[in-house]
Amino acid sequence: MVKLSRGSLLKTEPNIKELILRICEHAVIEDINDSTLFVKTEYIEDIKVQVYKIIANATKQLENEK
Repeated sequence: MVKLSRGSLLKTEPNIKELILRICEHAVIEDINDSTLFVKTEYIEDIKVQVYKIIANATKQLENEK
C-alpha cells in the first residue's frame, strides 16, 4: 500500500536537524537521514523562526559568558 503525503524536504546540518526534531516533532512527517527531514509545508516558517530564536539566545548567552 502506498501512502501519499504532501510536504517539504528540509536539508540542514545534523545538529540543527536534531533541534528541529525536539522542538517541532509534530511537524515532521519522516526523518530521512542524518541531515534531511520531510516536514509538513505549513510548518516551515514556524520551524525557521523557532530555530533562529534558539540560536540567537544561545549566541547571546555565549557572548555574555565572555
